[in-house]
Amino acid sequence: MSKKTLLSSHNIPFIYVLSFLRSPWFWMGIWVLYYLRFTNYAGIGVLETVMILTITLAEIPTGAIADLFGKRKTLVIAFILMGLGNGFMGLSQQFFHLLVSVTVACIGVALASGSLEAIAYDSLKQDQKESTFDVVASRMSGLEFAAPALCGILGGFLYAKNPSLPFLMTGLFYLFGAAVALFLIEPKTDTEKFSLPAFLSQTKHGFLELFSSRAMRSLTIFLISIGAFVVMNAEAIDAIISVDIGFRAEDLGILWGVIYLAAAGVGQLVPVLRKHFSDTMATYLVGLVYVISAGVTLLFLHTSQQTLMIVGALMLFARASIQTVVTSLAGVQINARVQAKYRATALSTYSMLKSLPYALTAVLIGFFADRWGSIYVGALLGFLCFVIMTWAFVGVRREKGLF
Repeated sequence: MSKKTLLSSHNIPFIYVLSFLRSPWFWMGIWVLYYLRFTNYAGIGVLETVMILTITLAEIPTGAIADLFGKRKTLVIAFILMGLGNGFMGLSQQFFHLLVSVTVACIGVALASGSLEAIAYDSLKQDQKESTFDVVASRMSGLEFAAPALCGILGGFLYAKNPSLPFLMTGLFYLFGAAVALFLIEPKTDTEKFSLPAFLSQTKHGFLELFSSRAMRSLTIFLISIGAFVVMNAEAIDAIISVDIGFRAEDLGILWGVIYLAAAGVGQLVPVLRKHFSDTMATYLVGLVYVISAGVTLLFLHTSQQTLMIVGALMLFARASIQTVVTSLAGVQINARVQAKYRATALSTYSMLKSLPYALTAVLIGFFADRWGSIYVGALLGFLCFVIMTWAFVGVRREKGLF
């Protein structure tokens, strides 16, 4: 068997393990309750702003570092930082400690962003198997959702025993991920030796990859128009809704565990969607599901609490499923259109751009969630998503024959 064939067969199993270990969120269902021990929803907005701004500001440079310094080394450092950040969060005694822990963990998140997908695609490309990336990407996304599903169920019970335990366990899993990343083999791509001029050039060209043509610019704007609202819901508003509709700490762990486990299964439908629809049409259709789910929850706001909890849980499942599908579809479309040597930088740039709107509005979202209620805020975000993504979708469709 040739060395080229051995690369993907060696790397992909470890990449699947790292996809699982990328999100071992024992705190998934209870993080809002934990934050409320130190602040209110507006304060949560501040923490979310720090989180997104840290990731946003670090996304492009860390993507360039991954392309130049090596994706394997970058992933090792990323998992170590995520582990330390989560561990310190579990030991926090005041709001400032949360700020520090969020910052450290999010630098790690930024380093990991794009690097895992890029090393997977490059491994397949080196073996001339890049056409199978949609299957690999959907499995990676599914594993990323399966991890919080399984860990989150246990996390609710850990929180009831000791509020620090979910974060400490998450930190340990991340550190184990750093050890696993050491077994990866760096694919051979067109790389340069790390230097400041090379770093600046890499950053610029990775950004330009997303806007290299009129068609690529339209596609990037379309993906961001949906991805930005997915981020807003996934990072804050859906977790707040699950608390506001009446779920307790133990319930939240089970609720989000089941939701993410089911969403991981839905994520495996990406190859099926791509057989029946174009990538952009599939992305738009799943975006419509998100929009509808936001409105449905609002319609049941004044029903009995039991009914609201059931309907709300179903709509949270719908939006979690949208997240995994949109992530996979975006990865497929971007990876297929960027050069290998700029791949991690371009993916990190996309991740930054879709997170930027939330970074600018997180405090406002927390403020309005305190004033109006999270369900009203979620419905408003759904309406705005429909208007913006439809406008962007029309722009993509105008590029005849390109997508």
